[in-house]
Order: sequence, then structure tokens, then C-alpha cells
Amino acid sequence: MKLGNWGDTRAMRGLVVASTCCWLIVTFARVAAMPEVIKFGALFDEHSHPEQTAFVNSIKMVNLDRTTLSRSRVSEVVATYPRDDSFKASRKLCELIKAGVAGIFGPVSPVSSNHVQSVTDTLHLPFMETRWEYSFKPSAFSISIHPHPSMLGHAFADFIRHVGWKSLVILYETEEGLVRLQEVLRLQNTFRADAIKVTSKQLTEGNHDYRPLLKEIKKSEETHIVLDCDFERIPGILHQANEIELLTDYHNYLVTTLDMDKINLEKYKDMNVNITGFRLVDPTSQVARHYLKKFPSR
Repeated sequence: MKLGNWGDTRAMRGLVVASTCCWLIVTFARVAAMPEVIKFGALFDEHSHPEQTAFVNSIKMVNLDRTTLSRSRVSEVVATYPRDDSFKASRKLCELIKAGVAGIFGPVSPVSSNHVQSVTDTLHLPFMETRWEYSFKPSAFSISIHPHPSMLGHAFADFIRHVGWKSLVILYETEEGLVRLQEVLRLQNTFRADAIKVTSKQLTEGNHDYRPLLKEIKKSEETHIVLDCDFERIPGILHQANEIELLTDYHNYLVTTLDMDKINLEKYKDMNVNITGFRLVDPTSQVARHYLKKFPSR
């Protein structure tokens, strides 16, 4: 297997979250009255351990750098709730607000996140998210650190042009995926001299037998595949693609998820299939090395 060196790691995602959170904490602190202790709240569901770790690390980074806040320290107030339980999320949010936090970080769940944003808008309380969805409408009091879909789309399209694909098939899960891939879809513009043939096929919701769809791709003899779906689906898709010989040295995959680090690709390491993903941070940069030294990935 040839894994493209654009792959992400959990530590790198943590760095993105932590660095942005540091900036946000410092920004809020500078415009506030600079109390001795600045409380920053975070709301996480029970499955958001990496995000919670990154948040706690960001607090430590701010407090370790005394040139940033020389007379104040930042403390975290963390609350957790069961995933997709908006009622309990609301109760936890009230607890954070009563604690006097200067801003709110999270959560990841779409339902809970929309509710939190509504409350923070009403209270004029800063709110930061790490996720993106095409229906998300940022307000004057919120910020999303997830890359905008147009930026990701340009990156995917640039990669495809760079490696010289002449045709490809997009396997996508939701309509949101097509929003992310607008720049890739535009590659098929017939008015361009370098137009690329693009075919789209949607994964059936709730169906985990991908063989019929994969067999269609094999029959078409297409060897370039863009895979846009939840990372939890990817292992099953790759396993079934391997069963019908779609993971050979003739095949190239571009996986759009930024969670490639969560996928075990060990079983494909002896194959010549090319699987490419993206990462948000250069792990060789000074900032990344400093972060990894203080908070090594486990």
C-alpha cells in the first residue's frame, strides 16, 4: 500500500484544535477585564475524547506561556453529556453559564451544537465549534475552526490535477459530500481543455453491502476513486473493495475525511494500491514538534 503523505494524525488534529483554542482564549481575555482567573467552558459528548484532550492541552499551553497572560491564568470548566441528548446538553450548558465562563467550546453533535449556538447568541457568549455542516450559519459570537468546504474542495481538485487523473468516480454518502466536492465536480467542465470525466455514485443509507456498487465501478474499469463518507464506513468499503480486487496497484483512492488516523490500514500495507488522505498541520513544523513534545500522541 502506498499511503499518500497528506494523511492526518490524531495528535495533529489536536494541535489544530488546541492552537485555535489558545488564540480564542487569549483574544477573549484581552478584551475582557482581565480577572486573575479566566474560566473557559467546554461541552463534550461522551465520545469526544480527542477534542476534550485537545481542549485541556490548550489551557495548559496558555498557562505555560507567561508572555501571553502575565497576570492571569485560564481554568477549564468541562461538562459531558450522552451523545444526541439535547436535554442533558442544555442542563450542562446552564451549569457552565452559571459558573461564569468567558466562552464555550464544542460540542461535536449537530443537534446539541445548534442548540448551544442559539443560547450563546442570545447571551452574546463566544462559542467555538470544531465541526462543519452545510446548514451551519455562523453568528457574530461563533467561530468554526473546521476548514470551509470550498477550501477543502480546492485542495482535492488541485491534488487530482497534480497527479494527472483523466477520469474518476465519486462515492459519496450524503448531499453534504457533494457540497464539499463542488470543485472536483467542476473538473468535468467541457469548456476546459483539461476537462476530467467525473461520475458520481451514492452510498445507500443503512446498507453496508457495498459490493454491488463496487462491482459497477470494476465493470466500468475506472481506477480513480474519490471516497467521501463517514470514517466509520471506510474500513468496510475498503475490505469489500479488496474482496473484488479493487485494491490493486492500478487503483488510486482519494479519501476526503480528515480522520485517516482512526482507520487501520495495516492489512493493506503490502499492496500497491495508492490511498491518499489530507492532514491540516505540517508535523515537521516547529509549532507541531513543540506540541508533540509536550503532549505526545498515545
